[in-house]
Amino acid sequence: MDFMSLTNQIIFFVFVCGAAFVLIKIISKLLHDYCEKNPSFKAVSGIVIFLSNLIICFIALILIFEAFGIAVGPLLASLGISGLAVSLALVDVLKDLFSGIYIISDKNIKSGQYVILSSGEEGIVSEISWRVVKLRKKSGETIIIPNQKFYQASLTIK
Repeated sequence: MDFMSLTNQIIFFVFVCGAAFVLIKIISKLLHDYCEKNPSFKAVSGIVIFLSNLIICFIALILIFEAFGIAVGPLLASLGISGLAVSLALVDVLKDLFSGIYIISDKNIKSGQYVILSSGEEGIVSEISWRVVKLRKKSGETIIIPNQKFYQASLTIK
């Protein structure tokens, strides 16, 4: 490898890292502003910003590997298999995540509403997050219900 080739690779590395940094800042700001204007998305804003940042970093890393002559194909194939293994291990967490996103974006249930689930639990919705819904009973107790169970239940809203 000659000096000019190494210099070009280093310049490309610095450029890609800088572009990724700027893109992360811009997209994070846009997503944060959008979530501030739409309070129903506030509960999932952190995870959406994290995932967008992760995707940008992953693309930048692939570009850098390619510039330095590292084969990306086998790496992507192994990540696909690893991703499958991780997703199978996290099935319940992912079900709660997507149920939570749907509950939040659907806007049928809001904090402060009194709900009765078909399973018998009832109370005032005190918090809706990306993983659980918290109900506060009249006695002051808190019931924590995974989003998947909450989403699948028949609800009566009072």
